[in-house]
Amino acid sequence: MSDDDNIGKGTLVVYLERGVLMIAGLVVSALLARGLSTDHYGIYKLVGSVLVFSSYAASFGLEMTVTRFIPDYMTKGRPKAANKLLGGAILIRGFAIAVLVIGAVGFREQLGRTFNAQELFGPLLVLLLIHAGFKLLNSIGRAFLTAYSRRHVVGYVRIASNLVLAGLIGYLYLTGGGIYFAIAVLATKSVLEFVLFLATGIRHVVENARAARSNAKLSLSRLGSYSGYNWLFRGGAVFREYSVDHFVISYFLGPTQVAFYGVAIAIPKMMLSISPGRMLHGVLLPTFVKRYEESGSFAEVKRGYVLLQKINIVLLLPAILSLLIFVPELIELVYSEKYVGAAGTARILIGFGFFRVIGYPFRLVSHAVEKANLIFYSALAGIYNLGADVLLVPLFGVNGAALATGSAGLLTFMYYMVIYRLLYDVRFPLLGNAVLRVLLSTIPMLIIFSFTKVVGLFTLAGLSTAVLGGFTYSFISLYNGVFSNQEKKILLRRLDIPYLKRMWLRPADVPE
Repeated sequence: MSDDDNIGKGTLVVYLERGVLMIAGLVVSALLARGLSTDHYGIYKLVGSVLVFSSYAASFGLEMTVTRFIPDYMTKGRPKAANKLLGGAILIRGFAIAVLVIGAVGFREQLGRTFNAQELFGPLLVLLLIHAGFKLLNSIGRAFLTAYSRRHVVGYVRIASNLVLAGLIGYLYLTGGGIYFAIAVLATKSVLEFVLFLATGIRHVVENARAARSNAKLSLSRLGSYSGYNWLFRGGAVFREYSVDHFVISYFLGPTQVAFYGVAIAIPKMMLSISPGRMLHGVLLPTFVKRYEESGSFAEVKRGYVLLQKINIVLLLPAILSLLIFVPELIELVYSEKYVGAAGTARILIGFGFFRVIGYPFRLVSHAVEKANLIFYSALAGIYNLGADVLLVPLFGVNGAALATGSAGLLTFMYYMVIYRLLYDVRFPLLGNAVLRVLLSTIPMLIIFSFTKVVGLFTLAGLSTAVLGGFTYSFISLYNGVFSNQEKKILLRRLDIPYLKRMWLRPADVPE
């Protein structure tokens, strides 16, 4: 299968995967928020934060190293080196998991008291460790398949496991199961993913082992440098994510406020998860690496960045504006009326989320041109976020955490823009013209949505006008001039839709 075919298939499955994960995530969050007490829902949200921190402690940058260098080795005809890298990554990860288990068991009482979550680090600890251990192994499996341009297989695995998760949580809700059942379901999901990754990835390992004799020597200094920078980056990223917010909120305010913040971040997290710059990272990285290695030119990568940013702006800027309007209605529908108070916090996170969205493509560029050191330095914004959390949460509650995390995303975007210009004289465009055109294109949609807000979103008239507003923006965006004709051709290359080609391209440019 060609690179273009893999990109097309991978992109399709990634979007399908994101759709399933979003729906499953909403179902799981809604059922747990309604079925568990606020304290237990807060503990459930803390599980994700514990996993983020344990992932960093056990990471050592292995995932990105596997994804970055296995395509390099396979391009150069070195399959045994690919196997050697994978084996080393699994060995290091296994040792790190063992250390984490020993540490968690040894300090369980102190951890429980510090974060006001004695139940999580007490009776629930065994289930938590099973979930975390297999999740850490699964991340190596995802990286390995992605390196072989099989990101679509990763998508299939995650779709299957999340459907199982949603089904079991539905059973919990119907039968009145509690927090123990909920954590057991998470552990089951992780074990299932491990089995599926093992079954789908073993073929490549066997093929590499049977390959003709090849150079299996690894450049440990090169791998170590790349892994180290990515590991350090993950350290800062951990403190920039919502997970550290949960811990700080739990420390100062308790699990109940963690539950409210967990509801507030649900919509912005979904928005960020469907960002093309984030979704397509695994799909595009192997191809970007190959093209950069073959040409040694930054120009190809920069063109991809510009196109990716335009897609970000066209798809997500109107989505952000729409979500800012309808946040209270969505929270009440999904999580119940008792969590509507989280709407203000959600709006802060959604507004700042735009800068996080347009910051993601810089990571793809940096990995492709092997500038992992730049990714590491961007993680210093995470230290800022932690400090701002500690300062603002006692003053402003959960809104303080939202302000800290949101502004950290803005700082990260500004850092990338400045550092590439100073160090490499690469001027990434701000694409202000594209932003202005999209904002003008959203005006009719926002006018229509104002009527929707008055009559109520979840009425026949409200839903009808909401759909009309969405179609209005979609139609106008075809003619707002954000994409050049060459970029339109690239986007349409994988879509066999003659009507769209006639509508979007000038007559002289429509392919025969």
